[in-house]
Amino acid sequence: AMPPFAGAAPGTEADVPRLALCLGVADRARLGEGWEAMLAAAGKAAAKMGADPAVVGMLPIAPSQQGAVMSYTIALPFFTPDCVPNLAVTDKALSLGTSAKLNAQLVESATGNTPFAGCAVRFKPAPLAKALRSLSIALDPKPAEATPVAESDVDVPSEECAACEASEDGICEDCMKKILEESQAEAMAGARRSPQEKAVAELVAAATFFEGAAEVVETVNVTSTIADGVHTLKMDVELK
Repeated sequence: AMPPFAGAAPGTEADVPRLALCLGVADRARLGEGWEAMLAAAGKAAAKMGADPAVVGMLPIAPSQQGAVMSYTIALPFFTPDCVPNLAVTDKALSLGTSAKLNAQLVESATGNTPFAGCAVRFKPAPLAKALRSLSIALDPKPAEATPVAESDVDVPSEECAACEASEDGICEDCMKKILEESQAEAMAGARRSPQEKAVAELVAAATFFEGAAEVVETVNVTSTIADGVHTLKMDVELK
């Protein structure tokens, strides 16, 4: 089951993507110093807004250690065990993301601290398409039901229009009027949608796009580097 989401029934099953940002660690001791400095700055900001600075240090962070991996999880009741803000760190790497299991795997697989001025992103369209489609179904307030359509109910446009063929623009006034009326009807239907219905429609459109991409693309690798003040962006596409 996915975490509670506005508009989704409790216990709704859906594929939720896991995200992670993995970084190399050059000095682990300074990570702790940086964390304390960040908490102090957040406390000062809270005080300026009239809040108690101590509230910053009251985050429900649950630490745990397994082997060389130290893990910190924000223990909030509305997250599932493997979909929760988490940070995993070793002497070589740090991973911040939404899955404790994935973060641990990433930092355990780190082999060294190779200097790299930039970032690298590896992206697979198929899992994202599956997650978007699953989420759109889970959040759809009015799931579509398959209903048989009688042949007489299908509006089949004529293959040829003499007026269109005779027109210099390739379309006659009647056909243009029909197209405009249909477009206006679609626009009005869209305007009457609730925010949730609009969100579902956008998820469906995105899922359809990535499903099409997944038919031909296996992986997209994007590398961004900075050297001598020059920013270079490189993208490699692995086809199926």
